[in-house]
Amino acid sequence: MSGTEQAMLSGRQAAAILRSVLSSDEQARLLLRTGIAGSGVTTSTATLFDEAAVRELCLRPQVGRRELWRACPHGLYVARLHRGAALDLTRPWAEVAGQVAASIAQQRRLTALTAALTSAQIRVSGRLPFAATYLGFVVLTADLVAVGADRPSLTPPGPWADAVTGRQLHTRSGGRPGYLLTPPVVADGIIPARPGTPPRRPMRP
Repeated sequence: MSGTEQAMLSGRQAAAILRSVLSSDEQARLLLRTGIAGSGVTTSTATLFDEAAVRELCLRPQVGRRELWRACPHGLYVARLHRGAALDLTRPWAEVAGQVAASIAQQRRLTALTAALTSAQIRVSGRLPFAATYLGFVVLTADLVAVGADRPSLTPPGPWADAVTGRQLHTRSGGRPGYLLTPPVVADGIIPARPGTPPRRPMRP
């Protein structure tokens, strides 16, 4: 094989590589089905995946919390998509956002407290950073502009998304499908400010 040819993997080979970041071959199959490593090449007997793209998934870093709080001092809304979510990550942002919103509509609704807190943050700034995850991988970033009765209203994200895009964001197993992730009182020496004001650093003694 020449150095310019693309190395391809069977689904089984790709799953074996992804075991380092996923719990089972079934999770690997579901993740690859989303197109996160490309749409693959379908032959008469199997679908083959770009080896470099598969290995890149294993190398995706975790979201750095300090970097996250610098970018999102008022919090990040995280939507954990269920395994049956119909996703095609090879499509443009607007289409993926629609897929994510449709998936959220099929999941449990927000708790009253989370809905109230999220809506309050949106009222202050007009939008709230939003990230959708699938099996621990960030699959969409957006600005959340409204919490609807069934699905969220999303617009393309601002510069904050650089802290999240192309990363892994693992959360507790089980629990709610959506929640507002908020910074601690102090993150990397930065105190999150009251809504509508910039964050500040603590005073030195």
